[in-house]
Amino acid sequence: MERSNGKGPVLCEREAGTGFNIYKVRGSRYTAVLDGGKVSHDFLRDTDFLILNRCSPDRMEGMRNILDLNPDIQIIGTKVTLNFTQEFLGRTFQKRMIRDGDCLDLGDVTLHFVCVPNITWSRHQNRTWRKAYKFLQMPNWQWIDSLYTYIPEEKTVFSGQTFSAKDGSRRTMYLEDLALFREQVKKAVERIRQLDAETIRPEKGRALSLRTAVSEYQEWIDERNTETGNKQAVVLYRSDFGCTKQLAEWVAKGIEKNRDLEVSLISLAESPENLKDLLYRADGIAMGVPTNQEDCEKSMRLLTAELSPSYCRGKLGMAFGSFSYQPKGVSNMLRRMEQLQMRVLKEDFSVRFQPQPEELERAEFLGEHFGKCILAGEVLPILEMPAEEHINRIETNRRFVIIGNGAAGTTAAEELRKRDRTCTIEIIGDEPLPGYNRQMLTKGVLNEISHKNMMLRPRDWYEKQQIDVTLLAAAERIDPDKKQVFLSDGTDRRYDKLIIATGAEPAIPDIRGTEKQGAFTIHKVEAVDKMRTYLRESQARDIVIAGGGILGMETVAELSGSGMNLTIVDSAPFLMASQLDPKAGELLAEAVEKKGIRVRVSAEISEILGDGSVSGVKLESGEILKAQAVIVCAGIWENGRILPENQSGAIVVDEKMRTKVKDVYACGDCAAFRGVNYGLWTQAVEMAKVAAANAAGEDARYRPVVPAVTYAGLGLSLFAIGDTGKDREVFYAAKELDLPQQKIYKKLYFRNEKFCGGVLLGDVDMAPELVKAYEEKSAISELKL
Repeated sequence: MERSNGKGPVLCEREAGTGFNIYKVRGSRYTAVLDGGKVSHDFLRDTDFLILNRCSPDRMEGMRNILDLNPDIQIIGTKVTLNFTQEFLGRTFQKRMIRDGDCLDLGDVTLHFVCVPNITWSRHQNRTWRKAYKFLQMPNWQWIDSLYTYIPEEKTVFSGQTFSAKDGSRRTMYLEDLALFREQVKKAVERIRQLDAETIRPEKGRALSLRTAVSEYQEWIDERNTETGNKQAVVLYRSDFGCTKQLAEWVAKGIEKNRDLEVSLISLAESPENLKDLLYRADGIAMGVPTNQEDCEKSMRLLTAELSPSYCRGKLGMAFGSFSYQPKGVSNMLRRMEQLQMRVLKEDFSVRFQPQPEELERAEFLGEHFGKCILAGEVLPILEMPAEEHINRIETNRRFVIIGNGAAGTTAAEELRKRDRTCTIEIIGDEPLPGYNRQMLTKGVLNEISHKNMMLRPRDWYEKQQIDVTLLAAAERIDPDKKQVFLSDGTDRRYDKLIIATGAEPAIPDIRGTEKQGAFTIHKVEAVDKMRTYLRESQARDIVIAGGGILGMETVAELSGSGMNLTIVDSAPFLMASQLDPKAGELLAEAVEKKGIRVRVSAEISEILGDGSVSGVKLESGEILKAQAVIVCAGIWENGRILPENQSGAIVVDEKMRTKVKDVYACGDCAAFRGVNYGLWTQAVEMAKVAAANAAGEDARYRPVVPAVTYAGLGLSLFAIGDTGKDREVFYAAKELDLPQQKIYKKLYFRNEKFCGGVLLGDVDMAPELVKAYEEKSAISELKL
């Protein structure tokens, strides 16, 4: 064996940067080269034999060059390898087919061949080679070694791809290229172990002792949890705001209910070095997948793109996750798992925003079932989750009327039907659509969104639940004594129990000209549809967004990149003043301005200019801003006018969501508990559940939700929770981390040494920890930045 200068194996470099070995063996009569199909060096001119230990398309260009350089060279290989090479090159050449046990005498040196049949050849003996070749072209299939060359005199085995290194790691080569052919590799390793040899010389990587190589492969081939022998499950998740993390924790909790099953709960953000090892060893993999831009979160997509059936074939798989607008991430992940030839639990478990208690229970239930599937080695049918024990099931002839068909109204109707199967339930709404997700409205500013995709429940759900829906009819007044609701269409409804869920209306500042064409609010789907049409037909280029709160920022994010000139005007001293502290608001403004968006804070619009249509806005300072459209995002006003003696503002409710009027409850954005309403989706839903339970005769108490908001847009992410130092009468302790170069700002606020609120800008991984700290009122010493 020698280099081209006569001193050992030749090392060549691939264009991709991965080194591979070429071995030249010189006998007294003939010279042979092994694993040399990828290059054509001059020393090959006097080579008699070229031995191909395996067939692979990436060798073919080098093979063509070698044959041009030395037409008389004889190619040695198995039938599969030779036929493949001739078919691929489209030319004839001198060749010799090798069978298991054959020898090649070079003079003083004899090459012995060990043949382990190619996986396609062994499975398709009765097919023509052309058919087998086509089968080999299937995506994600590698090309298994078919030939090993052994020199007894040197006690050396040339192993081709087996025992090779990839990216410097033999483990990586095995997992990514050979694990798919585990049974064939196992046979080859056993054959090699029986040879009287000491050294392995692979195609890639350094030479190593046969004992070490065989020991490693035997461990990997038979791999299981060597400590306990138990089956293993991996729950892998990505969670920016803590929602999917909560689901993952409860899924893992459910899996752990199964004895003799070990669970690893892993955050992809932590990116453990042995992640692929863990996935390879796992018997079941549960993926926690947030939805991002109507697909799986990017890092999860990239991870699964790197996996192949060699990692995942036959494993049990399930997916779950949180979404904001359209729940497509989980379904896409399930399809990807099927492509990886996993056996998939086909439960599209997607949760909107923060998981509710019953959704966490469902996560635990599915985790427990997934664990049973892993232990059984197959996908078992999902039995229905046991009914919630705390719900009292009754049957009455009572009539429940719900005014408002948003998140609170729809939830209240659903909760009532869970408890009372025979009562009459009617939802009254003043819009043409049944309940829809208002948080999706900003998505429709420029691009049309299917109303179907916005629905809180499918249209046929109401019919199946026997819930009557009256649309395009506003409730104008209530007669509490007669228990009647009078509607704008001239009809009335009698009720036994009434739930008011009228929500809120957009706050319209005292600005002249809001009636002009081109002035809009984002509150109802009809208004957004009209806005989108106007912007398109008027070809408006200059847009003023009146308001720098969360709605204003979401609107700006949707409009950015459209080529429009955007200006935010906010009367507050900094953006998102209700949620952020001054420093975070200033940093947010800087980030917005870097996107080419103008920001005017501490500024008020006095008038919307234009003759019929918007042509600009005038500020209190006298400054005039050019504009063809104005979008007012100045907050909300609670809509509690329907209740007698409550002509403005929120309806005051107690912990049972009862109003001052007998048998009348209120929930959602129209209601205030202890003088507070955060205008949050989660708050509306929780209030509705309590209102419905009590209206049905239970004794439920409202527990205030965590006042937290998240925002992701314009290339940045932020999270704010609780009190961020706004009460001037209070002394706050604080912890702050400001990293301008990394565009990270974090500040935590403490009242009486207890955590009361905080802001995260740029890096929001700490959000779940802050939610927990807020609930537990963690001490200042317990939180670190």
